[in-house]
This record gives sequence, C-alpha cells and structure tokens, in this order.
Amino acid sequence: MILINKNSANTCILTLSERTTLTNVKYLFEFINDSTKQTKTFLCADISTNKERFNEFVITENTTENLLTGTVSLTIGDWKYNIYQQTSTTNLIVANSGALVENGKVEVKGTSTDLAEFTSEQTTYKEFNG
Repeated sequence: MILINKNSANTCILTLSERTTLTNVKYLFEFINDSTKQTKTFLCADISTNKERFNEFVITENTTENLLTGTVSLTIGDWKYNIYQQTSTTNLIVANSGALVENGKVEVKGTSTDLAEFTSEQTTYKEFNG
C-alpha cells in the first residue's frame, strides 16, 4: 500500500524491477479513485540507489500539478494504483505505455476543507385531528 499525505512530498518504496523487462525504464503511475472513479496518470523518477532490490519514488501531493515530475493533486480517500513500464519520458496515456508491472492500493490522508456541514432545518409536523 502507498500512503500519500496531502501537501507534502511522500517517499514510496516499491519492488518494480523484478517484473520490469525494459532497460532505461520510466514508470507511468495510474491512480483510480475508489468512489469517484477519477483517474490521475503521472510519471515519477526512480531515485533508488539499488534498483535491483527496490525502487524509490517521491510523489508530491500539491494543488499545482506537474504530471511529468510526480507532482499530483489528489482528493482524500482510497485509490487503486497501476504502474506500467515504458521508455517515454512524456507519455501519460496508459494505452500507449508498456506492460503492467504492479498494482495495489493507495490511501490519501489529510484534512479536508471540502466537507459539507449539516445544519438542521426547522421541521413542521402536521397533526390529524379527525
């Protein structure tokens, strides 16, 4: 599972190399929101110093997106993720990427200012005096 905190840089450790078949690979991340089905695709650089054992990424959650560098705006909640291998440094379209190398769950945590507040309304009851 990937844990993303709102408005911060999030280090994620994954094991993608064991299923990767390309050399000079770039990874295309696809996040799909469980409730809204909103999809976000973005590239994120593998900064691992030992790629044969693990892959390290920094996914930055921010309202200002740069989908080519791993900066993405996400809503709080649960997401699914798919990660695809490719050689392109600019492709953000899943259909144009290579094979799926990993999938799983993402949880985005933080405080939300978008929550609607319930305010009680005056209720009128009708009485039958028959």
